[in-house]
Amino acid sequence: MKVSTIYSGTNFALELEDKDKLLKNDFYLKAIILSLFGILVAYMLYGIILYLFVKNKSYLLYSVYLIVFIIQKKAKLSNQIKNYYHISLGLFIFSIGLFKKVVIADTFAFWATNGFDTAEHLNMIEA
Repeated sequence: MKVSTIYSGTNFALELEDKDKLLKNDFYLKAIILSLFGILVAYMLYGIILYLFVKNKSYLLYSVYLIVFIIQKKAKLSNQIKNYYHISLGLFIFSIGLFKKVVIADTFAFWATNGFDTAEHLNMIEA
């Protein structure tokens, strides 16, 4: 469908979608947004944990910055998030990533550290 006016040369395309396609696209968009908020919360918690162990003030300031950023963006998006299913989906995706990091990556890190510590000199292929 093309829309144009008599008074100006403005032409633009207009695409109409059916309800199911629109809701599906909206669902994916909200899932991505909630996943990104979950990542921000994880970074914030990670910064707080680093501050507690390292006592470097910059980690705490970064965590405070992320808290303010999350609150500010949440206030703008609060009218869009009305379904608890989307929230649970975002938390589920975040928990899968956290599980992979804690169980899989940390387990392999132990073996990788032992392997690299025993080698004196490694070239690119051996590493």
